[in-house]
Amino acid sequence: MSHEIADSLRAAARRFPTGVTVMAAALPAGCHAMTANSFVTLSLRPALIGIAITRDGRMRDAVQEAGAFGVSVLGDDQEDCARYFANPDRSGRDDLVLTGHAPRVPEVPGCLAHFSCRLWSIFPVGDHELVVGQVLRCRTLDACTPPLVFVGGSLVSARLDLVEGR
Repeated sequence: MSHEIADSLRAAARRFPTGVTVMAAALPAGCHAMTANSFVTLSLRPALIGIAITRDGRMRDAVQEAGAFGVSVLGDDQEDCARYFANPDRSGRDDLVLTGHAPRVPEVPGCLAHFSCRLWSIFPVGDHELVVGQVLRCRTLDACTPPLVFVGGSLVSARLDLVEGR
């Protein structure tokens, strides 16, 4: 793809609001995590989700080694968490806790929703890879906080009148 098309694609895609998540895998040496806005529900039966990650990145290796991962959906009060896990050179703090059920996967405390997944497959997709996880457990944790959204190259609040069941 030419640079012109890639730049146009990036500019157009920034007009589409997406939720913000933290994807994380637990390894013997500790948790590895990254901020991702490419989260998507792929299937209900079987329950599958997907996240696009950089090809040959550390997250891919961590997910493959762990065989499982967690996805935390962030609220608008967790922008600092999103920025922290988006920085590949981060150090100093770790906001993750392990879930109490198998597989034990990392979770961001106070997130809006959490998905515990077993690695289903990883597919090459252009300059990224699509990590597909089989959802073993998911739950909503906070219905009052608006979600954190990425749009126009910025993190913003999606302050909506959220009505349960709609």
